[in-house]
Amino acid sequence: MKHVFENLQWAYVRENLHIPRETMCRIPSLLLGARFVSSGWLKGVVPYGTSLKLSEYFCVWDWSGFVTDNPLAWSVCFCAWELYFGLLYLLFMY
Repeated sequence: MKHVFENLQWAYVRENLHIPRETMCRIPSLLLGARFVSSGWLKGVVPYGTSLKLSEYFCVWDWSGFVTDNPLAWSVCFCAWELYFGLLYLLFMY
């Protein structure tokens, strides 16, 4: 019976708030975009820390060559990628 009451309660909230469907569909995109931007920004402030973690991963995976020689470059690319896609999600351009 509790489950039925919860469904009725949410139906009441949805009907009385008059939130358009478009707005409800954009909320997850805004949350994901904010997560990407904040994560990319924090990693971009000190990309050296991310490069250290990437070089540890490369050693564990036993990779060699160009990938392991430039972990700082990969770190900067990774931060830029996160910022770029976060902004795309925030501006609804995905």
